Amino acid sequence: MKLLLKSFICNVSYALHLPKYLGFFRRNKILFLMYHRILKSYSENPLKHLNEYSISESQFEDQMAYLSRHCNVISASEAIAGKNISKDKKNVVVTLDDGYKNNYTNAFPILLKYNFPALFSITTGFVANRIPMWFDILEYAVANTHQKTARIKWKDTYIPFRLETTTEKIKFFKWLHSKCIEIIQEERDQFISNILIELNVTINNEKIFEDPDYAPLSAQEIRIMSESKIAEFATHSVHHYLLSRVSLPTLKNELISSKSTVEHITGLPCKYFCIPGGFYNNSVIDVILNAGFEKIFSSDIIEIDPMSIGNVIGRYGITRYITKELFADIINGPFHWIYYSLKSRNNSNK
Repeated sequence: MKLLLKSFICNVSYALHLPKYLGFFRRNKILFLMYHRILKSYSENPLKHLNEYSISESQFEDQMAYLSRHCNVISASEAIAGKNISKDKKNVVVTLDDGYKNNYTNAFPILLKYNFPALFSITTGFVANRIPMWFDILEYAVANTHQKTARIKWKDTYIPFRLETTTEKIKFFKWLHSKCIEIIQEERDQFISNILIELNVTINNEKIFEDPDYAPLSAQEIRIMSESKIAEFATHSVHHYLLSRVSLPTLKNELISSKSTVEHITGLPCKYFCIPGGFYNNSVIDVILNAGFEKIFSSDIIEIDPMSIGNVIGRYGITRYITKELFADIINGPFHWIYYSLKSRNNSNK
């Protein structure tokens, strides 16, 4: 019911052009948008692109076109420094996480077209060591197994699954995904290895990367983007571990190693860290700052006041299910105007 009501409000407000006019009242705020994989198009394979944060190139183009008409798009560094903040339009920062090759092949040309700066945060184990993202390994394994059943050990109990239909496989993938989030992160790789054995699937990294939807950015592509002056680079850790669920030595290594790798590739200081999966606590924040990062980006949904930017900057995650009407509302309201205001009030009362 809540989703239907929100959809109705967004559709009506868009038809009445309310976001176009309401943007004036949010002109002194900054909204950070969080993107991930930008696909050439959606696959007809129902077992591919199971992550809702994978959106199409055409959807990304439409959203950038909307921003060009109604917003002031600035870089993350400009927003943090309080530079080039518009007093007449909503201010927006575009960020893209993980480090997929399609950020270069599909998203980057669109950003160049509109002369939009963007912050790219890269998972260095994926980009530099060419190890597939853990959720892509799961997706590939579930899609390519010929097994009709599986028994997965979880907390000393073997849980049976049927894998005869697409629906059963999608349900299985979602269960595996949830357990990889729940598990102690240093044990995740072994858990996935056991799954691969059970599914009788062998992972060849380079074979997986033959599919452009799974491939990482190359160092050369990162340098080309960096030299364009519209791209900034942050780190997104080494292994995309959920940092509130790792030991302190592992946490420090994820930060220091990934920072060093990004700086080596770009030849520039790596000042920002984007938290994988949105999992963090105050202790994690302290360690990140002590590792030499100036600002931290999370997936907390909130508008930013340019006069009081804290150490942790929230972002709005864009999914494939965001229609043009909902996107306009996310930027300028009215539904999200109320949401951001309440969120800001709750944060100030903490």
